[in-house]
Amino acid sequence: MTDKTEALKPCPFCDGSAKVDRPQYCYPPRYFAICTFCGASTANYSNREAAASNWNRRHNAPSEPLPDELLAMRRAGAPEEYVTDIVHERSE
Repeated sequence: MTDKTEALKPCPFCDGSAKVDRPQYCYPPRYFAICTFCGASTANYSNREAAASNWNRRHNAPSEPLPDELLAMRRAGAPEEYVTDIVHERSE
């Protein structure tokens, strides 16, 4: 079976990568897109394609990209709470 789900755009909140997932014990199956870094997600949809399409439809580039040092920390595996706290501190 070929997965025809469109590629997901980066998270509009943290620029993290996203994936389409589904709750383990849900019948009929429901799907949602979720950021693998900050946890932002879409509502539940009846198929993967709808979840991906809705994730991509609401994507907007961050108004101010994360500074290189924070992107490097995030990519190096820094705990998301640590990077998120720094972002919030700098925005105040």
